[in-house]
Amino acid sequence: MRQALHLRIAAIGVSIMALTLAIAAVLTHELIVVGDRAAVDDILRQELSQVVLDLPPELQAAAGNDGVASPAEMDLAVQRFLAVHPGTDRHLTVITIGSRTLVTRDGPPDLERLQRRGDLPAGQPRSLMTVDSAAGPLRVLSASLMGADQELGSVTVVGPLSEGRQRAMDALVRIAISGAVGLVVGGLLLLIAVRRGLRPVRALAGAARSVDLTDLQSRVPDTARMDEVGLLALEFNRMLERIDRDEQQRRQLLSAVSHELRTPLAVARGHLELFETLGPADGASAADTAAVLRRELERLGRIVDDLTAVTRGDLGGGATAREPVFAPDVLADLSDRLLRDASTDISRNMGRDLRV
Repeated sequence: MRQALHLRIAAIGVSIMALTLAIAAVLTHELIVVGDRAAVDDILRQELSQVVLDLPPELQAAAGNDGVASPAEMDLAVQRFLAVHPGTDRHLTVITIGSRTLVTRDGPPDLERLQRRGDLPAGQPRSLMTVDSAAGPLRVLSASLMGADQELGSVTVVGPLSEGRQRAMDALVRIAISGAVGLVVGGLLLLIAVRRGLRPVRALAGAARSVDLTDLQSRVPDTARMDEVGLLALEFNRMLERIDRDEQQRRQLLSAVSHELRTPLAVARGHLELFETLGPADGASAADTAAVLRRELERLGRIVDDLTAVTRGDLGGGATAREPVFAPDVLADLSDRLLRDASTDISRNMGRDLRV
């Protein structure tokens, strides 16, 4: 089914806006996800670096001069460290010393539950990685705790990515809702603007429908706009003016041709009637009448040649080229034709009287 032009343009515009909003929404979602992951990575690196640098001296101090510390002393040194570094809601620090595992107090609740169940991933030493879990995707970074000559234990820092992804999803939903409202409002405004912008085109179509060779006065209303639509309306009006001018010239030409053909036809018809009434005692001979007819037929031939030249567009040269004429010859020919016409009328009337 044919669809109006302003509807198609509005639909294309709305489609482009929707595609742009979709791309912007996806990019915003990815930027939030990537930004949150980068923030979590910075927190994990900072926390791991702090634990690796500050905790081994605490453990060595607990060992004393003999270099041997009991499990209780080791636990006490780790707890003192965790009291100073309680953690945040963005990460959970797990410190393993021998068979003992201690965690920060203020970690994310989901990660604490995973740690209590023993489902918290350990990761690979000095390697940031994303691991899926029951609490969603996690970023994991681990390292060994090194003393003077031996490994004292290990530390694992875990940060959840679900919070950032949830923020990205919330932003995506908000963009979708606001984008839908914007598309509806923008689509209506675009439809109104396009319809107003195409008003000269509708006027152009109405003028084209009303154009007839008998009435070429229809014109598209003038517009001050000089964009593509305004230029189209201007050129359409100029085209109608050219057609009107050509049609007037055509009518003038037909009128002139009709006048030119009427005279030789009348002369030829009169001499034919005269030829029918000629007798032996008449002053004119058949040859004289035939000569007159031949000259009139030649004149008709010249008129036909001129019309052919005009039809072919040879107005500038060829058979229709303008040439100088000798005025006395023209006057003499005109006088001769008038005399022949008068004699033809007299002879025709006499013949009619004789027949009556």
